[in-house]
Amino acid sequence: MKSKKTAKSNRISEELKRIGYDRGNREFRIQKNIPLKENFKDKTLNHSIISKCKVKSKFDNASATGSIFKKCEFEDCSINQTDFEFCSFYDSRFTASQRAIASFNNSNFINTTFEGINFEFCTFTGALFENCVFKDVKIENSTFENALFKNCSFSNVELFNANTDFIELDDPKMENVTLSLSQIPYMFGGLEYFFSTADHVMAGSQSGGVVCTAEYKDRVIPLLIEFWEMNKFSETEYYFPLSNVYIANRDYSQAVTNLRLGLKAAVIQHDFRMIKFYCKLISRSQMFNSSALYNFYNLIKRFGTSNENSSLPDTQSFIRNIGEIESVLFASYKKGKLFLRLRTNLSMADADKIGMVLGKIFSFSKMRRAISPNQVEMTLTENSPLMISLHIDGDAENIVILLNSFLGIVELPESQAALLNVRSLCGLGESAQLTASLAEEADEILAVCYQYDIKLYLMEYCIENCRELLPEATKTCYYFNNMDANSWQGRQMVLI
Repeated sequence: MKSKKTAKSNRISEELKRIGYDRGNREFRIQKNIPLKENFKDKTLNHSIISKCKVKSKFDNASATGSIFKKCEFEDCSINQTDFEFCSFYDSRFTASQRAIASFNNSNFINTTFEGINFEFCTFTGALFENCVFKDVKIENSTFENALFKNCSFSNVELFNANTDFIELDDPKMENVTLSLSQIPYMFGGLEYFFSTADHVMAGSQSGGVVCTAEYKDRVIPLLIEFWEMNKFSETEYYFPLSNVYIANRDYSQAVTNLRLGLKAAVIQHDFRMIKFYCKLISRSQMFNSSALYNFYNLIKRFGTSNENSSLPDTQSFIRNIGEIESVLFASYKKGKLFLRLRTNLSMADADKIGMVLGKIFSFSKMRRAISPNQVEMTLTENSPLMISLHIDGDAENIVILLNSFLGIVELPESQAALLNVRSLCGLGESAQLTASLAEEADEILAVCYQYDIKLYLMEYCIENCRELLPEATKTCYYFNNMDANSWQGRQMVLI
């Protein structure tokens, strides 16, 4: 039976080849625990899975896009004009006496060692290197733009002949390494590392000049700042290194000024690549609270949609990119979440009454006067009596303020009222204005409830991603299901 199926598959395969289908014409799909010495020149190896293999093959003009390599040793392979894009290398090792010319864009290297290899005219755009080792590696005329190096170590490596603009250095270790003097301010984490490290690392250039970390910080950076400040209005690309330096020096005022100018210039020029890099710089700096992040986001939207020079294709490009821009800008920002369940004293026969209060509760939860209003989902459950459930996402500070304000309009169990007091929030930029606005809306809800004898009993709440803003004694989750009339007290406004 199996032989018949195989024969039929082969006949279909041959027929497809005659038609021109070559998708299945690959050297191998899965290989494990064997030495690979084949000549893969001009071959298609896409989406292969290779594990525990010692590889001594020729990959010239080959395509291995999307392949996975686990615990492989690439020993003196011929790699010339090879496509290794979107590949993953785990626990692997590269050694070679000849140069490698290849594209590794958007590939992942995990626990991988590179030793004695020469990368020339290679591209590693968007690549991830985690727990990798670079030893005696030569890198020339190659680009690593937007690559992430996480917990990687470098020894006897010169990086000033490569394009390292917009790479991210996360906890690197370096010994006898030279970074590009002019590109360090364009790296994410580069300045912070260079200013604080005790590693043996220098800053240099192709012209031969080399300076130590202290000289770079004390002499080179002040000169660069002066130069960039003098020329930033004509050369808008200088806003990025300026912003990066001011963030590294924790100069909030200057950082905000240059970030806003740089973002505005990038948006007007429809340079979505730079917009995303600015957003990444803002996000990873941890200097800006949620209100500041929304100010940056609103600036991008304002200039991105109201530019008089924008064409229809520009607008369409903006629409395609704005989602990713928002994701990058708010990458390190966790939204606060609040779930509330309220029990009423109403049934479906009281539709007019419940309609009076639902709209006001929704508007109250939305916090429309905040810089960034909340996302609100309201559900009315047809029990007897009716139950109101609220799922609210928003700025953590606003969520805490909202919870505290909600406690002022609901019926609380007498035994729980003191425990649920969220108390005051200090130092929050919007808190005073929002509290006053919510107090007005709370009074309107209380007035409707009083007029129509509507009761709102707090049965349950859960608040997430707000722990640091809450007093230590405040519960993040609460549940109470005793409807004994003697257990409940009247409403008491809890002041913030």
